[in-house]
Amino acid sequence: MEQTGESYTKTLRKLPAQASTSEEHHAVAELTDPNVLCGVRLTLTRAGASAKDSVEGVVISSVQSGTGDFRWRVALLSPFEGTQSGGVIEIADDNTWNLAPSLADVAAAAARHDGRCPDGRPWYQPDQVPGDVLATGPELHRMLLKPRLGQPPIATKKLHRQPDKLLYAIADAEPKQARTTAEERRWRRERTCANCGTTSTLTFSPAEDGKRYCEEHRADANRRTEQQRAEDTRVRASLKAREIVDDPDTVLVAMTWDRELQGYPFRMETFGGELVLERVLPYIAGAALLSTTVDDLPSWVSDSQNLACVGKRLIEAPEADPMGAFRKLLRAGGQVFADGDLTPRDADNLVGLYRAFIGPPDASAGHDMPTVNWKKSTRTAVDVIDGVRDVLREMAAVPLTDDEIKRAKRPNRVRRSKRYRFYESRRSILAIRQDDRRLAARIYNDATGHGAEQAKLGG
Repeated sequence: MEQTGESYTKTLRKLPAQASTSEEHHAVAELTDPNVLCGVRLTLTRAGASAKDSVEGVVISSVQSGTGDFRWRVALLSPFEGTQSGGVIEIADDNTWNLAPSLADVAAAAARHDGRCPDGRPWYQPDQVPGDVLATGPELHRMLLKPRLGQPPIATKKLHRQPDKLLYAIADAEPKQARTTAEERRWRRERTCANCGTTSTLTFSPAEDGKRYCEEHRADANRRTEQQRAEDTRVRASLKAREIVDDPDTVLVAMTWDRELQGYPFRMETFGGELVLERVLPYIAGAALLSTTVDDLPSWVSDSQNLACVGKRLIEAPEADPMGAFRKLLRAGGQVFADGDLTPRDADNLVGLYRAFIGPPDASAGHDMPTVNWKKSTRTAVDVIDGVRDVLREMAAVPLTDDEIKRAKRPNRVRRSKRYRFYESRRSILAIRQDDRRLAARIYNDATGHGAEQAKLGG
């Protein structure tokens, strides 16, 4: 018979219920290790008694005397002859008890390794574990018990797609040491709902705010935490906008398409409106420049004035990627500069800040995002920069209380897994990469598509 992985008791009950006396004594004689019966669930009936007087139990230990006789300690699954459920009785191999499955069946199944884990212990499915007799280590911990020093596991709990759990005899476990005052407070806090004060013998799962709630109040706590997180994100976006507005090195960059010039008007201004640089990028700046020669480039490409914005805080208008085209053109003309000299900071991405400020798109609206084509917009580069400046001023002008600022600056102290922290660190980047064009629809205000006016008004 092949190993099936089902519980030991279920496997044995499929075998013949009766065995001859010679077969049984032969099986017991071959059973040199009495502990092979540990963890087996048996039905015990006194010799000569009816089946209704039987009781079920689990063998938790066994001893072989010097004369070869066996004695087993059995933890009962129901009251029997004055012994409570979970209590222990001793039975001997003296024909006083009738066992089902018989000793021959147990020994034969053990020899074939039927219903046994790789370590030789009986296997129990999760719904077949006798909880009054056997328990895992964490379950003993919740009962304020622990395995005695040297107490071996007597069975194995088989789980689906999870490591198997060791099962110990509850009757042989010992009480844990008395908890300290701090441990007692923590023990009660883990088992008390932070909302209604309901207590439980099992620990409550923590919510998003790090506190523990019962099943009835955990969803509400997570909803409140999500709302507070969105508000804190909005406050942080407003603080970042204030920082950009107050920074004297802030430079606003925009690029549009001019059909008459057949080029890209490119403009840089300080936040106060002072002109830093103005160029017209040729049409090839929008291509890959793989086949472009130096003769195709404008004469101003090698001008040192092009690097006047190096070291400045660059804030790009959305969609057009003006600095990407500008860098590509300068490198094609032989200009030498570091990779980060003409690159905006990731934290200053205006699309991400605006998304954090007005919140993510309404899920009920589906994917009906405004359609924007910045090349077809009639707005000039000056108009686009004015639109960017208005957005930053609007974000920075939001009144904030000291408590809101303090909460927004406070780091998240909830302990989380490495996987969560990884995705949390990428949340802003993933939000920027999403097709959120509400800011572009507001700046290039002649965009077409349903919802463009709402985006122009800030949501």
